[in-house]
Amino acid sequence: MKLRISSIVCLLVCLAWPIQALAVRFAYLPLDNGTGFPGDLAKVDTTTNSIDALIPVGVAPVAVAVSPSGARAYVVNLLAQTLSVVDTVAEATIATVPLPGGSVPTNVAVKPDGSRVYVTHGTFGNKVSVIDTATNSVIASIPVGSVPNSLALKPDGTRLYVANGGGTTVSVINTTTNAVIATVINVVPSATDVVVRADGKRVYVSGSAGISIINTTSNAVITTVFFAGGVNNLATNLAGTRLYAAQNNVIRIIDATVDTGTLLQSCMGAGSPFWLGLEADPTDTVAYAVSYFPANRMDVVDLSTCATTGTLPFGSALSFGYGSFVGSAFVPAAPTLTTTERNCQSAITSNAETYDEFIFDKLQGCLSGVLADWAANDGLLEIAHACWLDLNPAGSGTSNVKTKRDNAFADIDSACNAAGVSPAVLGNPCGQTVWLGASGIINCVLDQSKQSAEERIATQYGTACQLISAVGLEFAYSYLCPP
Repeated sequence: MKLRISSIVCLLVCLAWPIQALAVRFAYLPLDNGTGFPGDLAKVDTTTNSIDALIPVGVAPVAVAVSPSGARAYVVNLLAQTLSVVDTVAEATIATVPLPGGSVPTNVAVKPDGSRVYVTHGTFGNKVSVIDTATNSVIASIPVGSVPNSLALKPDGTRLYVANGGGTTVSVINTTTNAVIATVINVVPSATDVVVRADGKRVYVSGSAGISIINTTSNAVITTVFFAGGVNNLATNLAGTRLYAAQNNVIRIIDATVDTGTLLQSCMGAGSPFWLGLEADPTDTVAYAVSYFPANRMDVVDLSTCATTGTLPFGSALSFGYGSFVGSAFVPAAPTLTTTERNCQSAITSNAETYDEFIFDKLQGCLSGVLADWAANDGLLEIAHACWLDLNPAGSGTSNVKTKRDNAFADIDSACNAAGVSPAVLGNPCGQTVWLGASGIINCVLDQSKQSAEERIATQYGTACQLISAVGLEFAYSYLCPP
């Protein structure tokens, strides 16, 4: 579990775009006022290190996550078994969502587009609840591993990674289908936290033996970096170059550009705090570390000098949850876009989503037909030929995948490249800093939309690759049929 940083609204739901660093404004911390009594959510002004407001929530609040816009905070109340929905501007709880009873809700995360909230249920639960933020109601329950106690989303929102503290696994959830699509094994035991690197290519899991590094393409552990005594909590920077690890009274600064866990620096806390919560300012200048021993407080640590430059005490009320402390979310200011930039953003989003759905529908229709005709041993050649015409990326026609892609490419190119929009204002999608036409951003955007459609198909058809191979198109669908 962790101090969760709120990202800028994801400009494209299905793609992993790096997020621009912006200044921190507020942190949100759950305060427990004693067994049986409602707790508070402390709204902390990080520019003055002072409490701006105390907002009443439920009994035993243990976790909080903030929506990308910063307008809502979602607080998990352990004993009340509820989720408080807080209006951060009005500084009031505006809704209370009942969570499934008989389990222990422990942590929470918000999807980058703000449409869904995910809550882990640890002891007696072993599941993740999915909440629709439009209706503030639970719409799905996803079984995961033993004692899930921390979770993190890919920046594009397509994958949710759930660290299971009762074992050595991480459950990988497709957020479109709300289903576990992979289980990463041999993860560090007794997991305490999980974070995703800004580019979405690496996941880091802390636990009793150190930190495991996971490749999100293969969903496999690359290595485990051992730290004596384990690691309590993790944070990453928005550039994806640093990993911060809270280890009792030390913050370890680790190079995230390599998979070796190379230690760059260690910052010792003043007064021997026991840091269980950690988050780095998006500017990479300071870290916010929360402890409950020897005193409940939030420390501000200068990451260049390792000096503690500020401390905010919370008395005896600072709450901590199972596995590790769960704390604040920092809210960056939203970017301001011109009309031209908004039109470019809209063209990318709408075309990528349309292309994703088009490929999904074409694949689904093809596979359903092949499967039915295969079983009946009738008309397989005809349906195979029709699939080839529709799905072949080198084909021609008015309704095939190639034509749809060409049209989407042209529409995005017209709205963005011709208008001279700088990719920087949109978060440098696919890591590109300039529009590079067919070899750059647009093809990358459409390739990732295509993969998203393939991933959804793969969860519905266990024989997808076999069927695609039957019509001779396995070369064009690398996710379904990896080389």
